[in-house]
Amino acid sequence: MQLSAKFTILCSVVMSSLLMSPKSNASDQPDYIEIPQQELVYMHTSKGMLVMQITDIQSPNAANQFKNLVKEGFYNGLDIYRVVDGFVIQGGEQEFDPQTGKQSKFRNNLKAEFTRQIPENSQFMSVQSPALLAPEEGLIGTFPAGRDKQTKEEWLLHCPGTVAMARNNEPDTSSTEFYVTIGHAPRHLDRNMSVFGRVIDGMTAAQAMHRGPMSTNGVIDKDQPRTKILSAVLGNDQTANLKVNYKIENPRGKKYQDRLANARSNPGPFLVYPGNGNVDVCYQRPRIIK
Repeated sequence: MQLSAKFTILCSVVMSSLLMSPKSNASDQPDYIEIPQQELVYMHTSKGMLVMQITDIQSPNAANQFKNLVKEGFYNGLDIYRVVDGFVIQGGEQEFDPQTGKQSKFRNNLKAEFTRQIPENSQFMSVQSPALLAPEEGLIGTFPAGRDKQTKEEWLLHCPGTVAMARNNEPDTSSTEFYVTIGHAPRHLDRNMSVFGRVIDGMTAAQAMHRGPMSTNGVIDKDQPRTKILSAVLGNDQTANLKVNYKIENPRGKKYQDRLANARSNPGPFLVYPGNGNVDVCYQRPRIIK
């Protein structure tokens, strides 16, 4: 059964009430917000479990296609075929052969979704303006994001753990392959890729994956050790005893707001240079607990 691209509508109503109330202050807000199972994908690999949170904030069609592919079982048995140290892991079907490749009802080339127009009800919360790599940086919901009021665009940032669709040079060539950033934030990819999620648990498994040679841009030969995707399951379909309940810091809660204030001033006896008051939202992104 094809999943609707509006899979986050219900939870977004709840999130909006928590994140957008103009009359509330930090002390009125909960410090943590539950992450709904319907937003999760449990990807079991031969190196361990990756738990992804999927969002339709920027790339609703990519998010919907990825979840439909997971639901269909498309990724089961495929490889993480590209691993670049300090950059990304990339998985899915490396090359599609119509005769021998995996068949799927959802193998569609996607139109590029690199930004979105700023909606009237945007949940964008500014953290840093101006910022180094965007006119303004902050959070949309709980996801690190950039904004340009001149072009009236918003987009998700490539922080560590970001999940997005891979593509060829042509913008509209994303289909089934995905990547996860595993090193420094590769911010040059912002506004160039269809970002649709993040890894919220299991980055140690991603970091443990066998690296490919730089001579092949990280692509691992088929006769070399590759990490296998054993299964990928939607949170709602996961076996009850294997589901994990996650919570994330509420950006408008006192705990997170205090952390931001602390990051701006860097008090304490250790630091000699306290900083200039600027904040990197990737480094200060909301924390996740179980």
